[in-house]
Amino acid sequence: TKTKQNCLGCSIYEAEDVDDKVSSFNGVISQALDGCMPLKSIRLHPTDKPWMTPNIKAKIKLRQRAFTSGNMSQYNLLSAQVEDMIRKAISNYYQNKAKAFRTSDPAKW
Repeated sequence: TKTKQNCLGCSIYEAEDVDDKVSSFNGVISQALDGCMPLKSIRLHPTDKPWMTPNIKAKIKLRQRAFTSGNMSQYNLLSAQVEDMIRKAISNYYQNKAKAFRTSDPAKW
């Protein structure tokens, strides 16, 4: 029918295998989402600490937005969350470093 021919996901109807149909469907949904809700990029800088993650930077941005808008209760809540996230990230970073040293060959140090 005309509706099938003019649709965005015509490849779904054309696919013969169920796996191909699911793959086509996921592609159509992903394409539609990318068009109306693109991913937001967060920049990491060379001067950032090695444990700094995009999630932490996004939370810091929210905290700063709360501060500039004068919402001090939200700012205090987000500050505590940022501190907790950074504390955990530092701990994970050094645990992973120590684990890497335990599994690596000391002759290559």
